[in-house]
Amino acid sequence: MQRLRLVLLLSLIAAGCGGPGITITTIGHPTTPMTPRSAGAAFDAGNRRVMVLSPDLLVAFGYGPADPTKPNDAQPTAQAEITAYLSAYDAVDSAFQRHLLSLGLTPVDSSALLAALQNPEVVARVEARAQQRGDLTLLDLAAELAPAIDADLALLVRDSRIGYADAPIAVHNGPPGCRVARVQPLQVAVDAALIRTATGDVVWSGENRTIASDLFPEPVIFPRGPERARHSRSYGQLRIAGQDDGFRCGYNTFGGLTCVEWADSSGGCRRSQEPDDAEANAMVIDACVRTLVDTIRPLVGATPPSS
Repeated sequence: MQRLRLVLLLSLIAAGCGGPGITITTIGHPTTPMTPRSAGAAFDAGNRRVMVLSPDLLVAFGYGPADPTKPNDAQPTAQAEITAYLSAYDAVDSAFQRHLLSLGLTPVDSSALLAALQNPEVVARVEARAQQRGDLTLLDLAAELAPAIDADLALLVRDSRIGYADAPIAVHNGPPGCRVARVQPLQVAVDAALIRTATGDVVWSGENRTIASDLFPEPVIFPRGPERARHSRSYGQLRIAGQDDGFRCGYNTFGGLTCVEWADSSGGCRRSQEPDDAEANAMVIDACVRTLVDTIRPLVGATPPSS
C-alpha cells in the first residue's frame, strides 16, 4: 500500500467572535492496542492454497443479511437501535490475501473463486446442502468449493465491523465559550478462523480490534482556535494540516480517522456517522488484519504434533 497522507480537513464551526488564541489538547500514542485473541497449534498447510471467504458470498444463495454491509439489527425488519458501521468485507478479504502471502501461503485469486461459484455442479451441491439443513454457512461453502479450486485451507472471515468507537481519544474543553469537542477514533474489529477444507477442522481462530490512534507514531496535537495552521506538521505517514480562518471554536479533524462530537456525552458518532473514507478505512483494516495474521506465522510450516 502506498504511503498514506491523510490531510486534516477543516471543520468550519462558528461559535461567536473572539480575539486570536488557540487551545491545545493532545492525543497520546500509543493508545494501548488490543492484544489479539487467538488459538491454534502447529499445522501442516497441505498444498498451501487458501480461500478467503466472507459472509457476502452467502447472500448470492439467499442466506445471510439482506444487505451484507449492514449489521443484522440494521436490516429492514429490525426494531433495535441501529449502530452505524460497515462490514467492508471486500477490503478485509483483500488485506488477508496480502498478508497470508507473507506466510508462504497462496491465496486463491478472486476470479477463480467467482468461476467456481458460477459452476453449475458446484452451485447445485451448495444449494442441496442448504436445502437439506435450511441454512448455509461459510464452512459449507468451503467444503463444496475446495474440490473445484484445489485449496487445502480456507480463511473464514466470520465478522468484520468498521465504525467509530464510543470512547473518545481526546476531549477538548476550550477555548472558553466553545462547546466540548470529543474526538472519537475509527475502529476496526475482525473475527476469523482458518480451517482444513477436507475435514472442517479449525487449525487457528482469532479476533482483533484496532483503533486509529494505535497507528499514530507519536502524540498528536489537536489544536482548536483561529490560528491552527501553525500546528500543521507530519506525523509519520500522516500530514496534519489546518489553516488560520478566524473561527474561535474551529477545529481540525483527522480525515476519516476520527469523528468529532459536540457534546458532553458520547453516542452520536457511533450511532449516525457511517465511516465513508475508503482510504482511512483501508489503513486501519490493514493494521488490524496484519496483527491477526502475525499470530498464525509461528504455526505454519512447523511439523504438527503427532497424534
